[in-house]
Amino acid sequence: MKKLIALLLAMVMVFGLVACGNNASNAPETTAPAGNDTVVENNEPAPATGAEIVLVTNGPQSTVDDRGFNQLSWEGIQAYVAETGKTANYYLPVETSTASYIQCIDTAIKEGAKVIVCSGFLMSGCVYECQKNYPDVKFILIDATPASEETGEVLVAENTLAMTFAEDQSGFLAGYAAVYEGY
Repeated sequence: MKKLIALLLAMVMVFGLVACGNNASNAPETTAPAGNDTVVENNEPAPATGAEIVLVTNGPQSTVDDRGFNQLSWEGIQAYVAETGKTANYYLPVETSTASYIQCIDTAIKEGAKVIVCSGFLMSGCVYECQKNYPDVKFILIDATPASEETGEVLVAENTLAMTFAEDQSGFLAGYAAVYEGY
């Protein structure tokens, strides 16, 4: 019985770590944005949304159905919005770059966003800059900390929540369970 429990625990932990990864071959195909997608083109403002809470995805192919942090973040935002009656939207940057992320954040704030959610380490540079430029806006950075791209300086301002996960702990437990059982 102990072996079965240890093996199941190890499998659950491994599947949990795999689910956190973003494998492009498993990602769903994406097409032109539709519905609630808001793409910020170069120097063109996005349509007015007036959303109070905005998710900025970490790239044009990282939609809210990517089976990763973007999807989980969007589902969490939707649950919060359902409970509180607030409004939400998400923005897909046109490219994977800090400038494109900042452009999305700027547009969202001009449209009335009070909370900006960004997911992934790719967003750390833009949140580092924007948290200083918009002290009245709250930033939530998932699985990263705000850091300067030039100097590497880490700064989590008072208006920012940097959520990081201890992946090493689940990996340790999975490895321990496997070794304990003789694998």
